Amino acid sequence: MYGQWMHDYPDRPEGHDGGIGFPWSLRWDWADDLLEWFDYYLRDMGPQPRLIAEIQDDLGDGESRIPILHWIPIGNK
Repeated sequence: MYGQWMHDYPDRPEGHDGGIGFPWSLRWDWADDLLEWFDYYLRDMGPQPRLIAEIQDDLGDGESRIPILHWIPIGNK
């Protein structure tokens, strides 16, 4: 997690004290993202997770967006 927010697990509302992005920074799908990563990299199961940087902004619309350019060069792991 990058940014000016408190670096905390995004699915735990008790860790957020109303700083920038609250309540839109809460991610209830965080466990699904972790499971996908653990299944692929630790259990050799399922599809490879996408190598993207998901961005949540503080514009108040509660939307996440994926940048057009990859932050990791394509082909690198």
